[in-house]
Amino acid sequence: MRIDGCPPGLAAKNNGCLPPGQARKWIGQRAPAALATSLLPVAYRSWYPDNGDYLYREQDGLIYRVARSTNLVDGYAPLFGYGPDYYPDYYPAGEAYPSDYVSFYNVPLPYQRYYTDAGNDLYRYGDGGIYQVDRSTGLVDSIVALLAGDLSMGQPLPPGYDVYNVPYQYRDRYADSADEWYRYNDGYIYQVDPKTRLITAVIEALV
Repeated sequence: MRIDGCPPGLAAKNNGCLPPGQARKWIGQRAPAALATSLLPVAYRSWYPDNGDYLYREQDGLIYRVARSTNLVDGYAPLFGYGPDYYPDYYPAGEAYPSDYVSFYNVPLPYQRYYTDAGNDLYRYGDGGIYQVDRSTGLVDSIVALLAGDLSMGQPLPPGYDVYNVPYQYRDRYADSADEWYRYNDGYIYQVDPKTRLITAVIEALV
């Protein structure tokens, strides 16, 4: 359930549904010493692995990206719990995406080849999901991937999946019809019965 229009993950911070003020102050600044040893939780390390250009560190519920060459903080993403039986309360299509997160491309590494900013479409990670955001309005167009555990045949389609979200390169093969929907999640395309909203097939592994 949303709390005053804010998903629980941000509402719990009691800061107007925005990331902590500290996050905005750190952007463009040298990374504080305390951040250097604040490693990400294990579950996030494959999403945001350290590499030759960047380090990823966690503080106060946020993932910070630190440029190795300058030691400056140049981006962040929300840290949020997830698991096989857990689905956060997602931002629905048509709602404004939090402005603090729109400024930085923060899609987890395994998904970046599918969701890169192009034209009027921005892709942003937040609270266990990847969102397509309209560049000109800042509104959510659709949830394109839930990263909150595997879905399986016979399971109900999670809330927030009313909008068709199959990656563009697969849309010729998997288009919605009166009898079948297709939805993408976490590397798979799912066939769904529109009447019951139950998953009827797992048909394609993309990653």
